[in-house]
Amino acid sequence: MNSGQADVRSTATTPADWLANGVFVNRYQDPDLNPGLIESMSEDKIRDGLATTLLLVENRSAAFWDHTFRLNDSEIDLNAEKHLGCVWWAAPPGAEQPLWRINGTGPARGVMSTLPPQANQDGIESARPSSSHPGGANVLFCDGNGTFLSDSIDYIVYCLLMSSDGAQTAPPPGSPAPNIEENYSRFRTGILVEDDSTDSWGWTNEPAK
Repeated sequence: MNSGQADVRSTATTPADWLANGVFVNRYQDPDLNPGLIESMSEDKIRDGLATTLLLVENRSAAFWDHTFRLNDSEIDLNAEKHLGCVWWAAPPGAEQPLWRINGTGPARGVMSTLPPQANQDGIESARPSSSHPGGANVLFCDGNGTFLSDSIDYIVYCLLMSSDGAQTAPPPGSPAPNIEENYSRFRTGILVEDDSTDSWGWTNEPAK
């Protein structure tokens, strides 16, 4: 499922992730470990359009659908999204890591990331669409339309398809790099365009004429 960006610990005034970054949000609430603001998604908040916002995606790396966000009495699992969904990363141009892509492989540590290194592909950075099909993964959009999304898609296009309100995307409060404010301008101004020649999408920063 489209989980937006990697969650942070919520507070009384900030959620684990902003609605604009995706579709499904962390609604787990714990007075000690995750006390914060719980937001609800609705169709009217998907301002990028239901037909161009991902809802569900394949992820063969996903694990337990009933995974709990609470690890123990003193710790919440901020990497729970790796079990349940997919995320996107606001990397600068050229800094996107191979593992983040559809069917991506490679070390689970990006050169632009301050995330803890992972010995294998079991960290939050592996929360991306993946399948056993060559060439891509099956996806479902918020309008109910399904398609096969190529793993050669430009990474920024994947990010734009994940965000539900691109102009309002922002780093979850306190996120590590690459999800930091200075990296978001191209995601806020990016515009999806259909490419009939490839039956896919491209993107531009220029408003339609």
